[in-house]
Amino acid sequence: ANQGEDFNSGASQRIIRMVDMQVDPMQPPKFKTNKKIPKGPGSPPAPVMHSPPRKVTTQEQQDWRIPPCISNWKNSKGYTIPLDKRKAADGRGTQDVTINDNFSKLTEALYIAEAKSRESIQLRQSVENTVAQREKERTEEKLRNMAMRARDERAGIRAAPESEEEADEETTQGLRGREELRKDRAHERQRERNIANAAPDKRNRLQRDKDRDVSERIALGLPAT
Repeated sequence: ANQGEDFNSGASQRIIRMVDMQVDPMQPPKFKTNKKIPKGPGSPPAPVMHSPPRKVTTQEQQDWRIPPCISNWKNSKGYTIPLDKRKAADGRGTQDVTINDNFSKLTEALYIAEAKSRESIQLRQSVENTVAQREKERTEEKLRNMAMRARDERAGIRAAPESEEEADEETTQGLRGREELRKDRAHERQRERNIANAAPDKRNRLQRDKDRDVSERIALGLPAT
């Protein structure tokens, strides 16, 4: 039909040559050729053995009865499930509870550590009590000696110092005490002068506050003088 000068360059026939396409030897296969086909049945086929039919007993029916699945998480139907059924569904009753021996070892180790800790605390407490008792005795002895010296000084008897260090210490303490007494008296005289130079109402108020009782001053929140 399509013949003429406008088609096929004016030729009346066409020659087609068929050439095989080049195949890449490294290309993987396109089809599976190692598929395993199961063998056919033997000849003759193996017979299927059945036990003779018999009536099912009640015990067998109970043994073959499968309980329904009970979930501890979902209950879409809203059934009331007894606790024994839930425990049976959990499977905890079928497991044997075994206690590891390491628990007993840990308990024993903790008991021994606690006993040793208590012994160390008691020993430390006894040592602290002993040190405190010695310190108390030393303080009492020092106070007793000071009281004895004070009685002797009041009686006009001055005990001789036991050593040069003790004499220097007594001299230093005496000078320090006299200096503090001098400062207190000077402060008191200055305070009296300030009160005398103050206004009359302020002087009367200060005198009234000074004459108050200690409990009354505490109740009023006044500073202790």
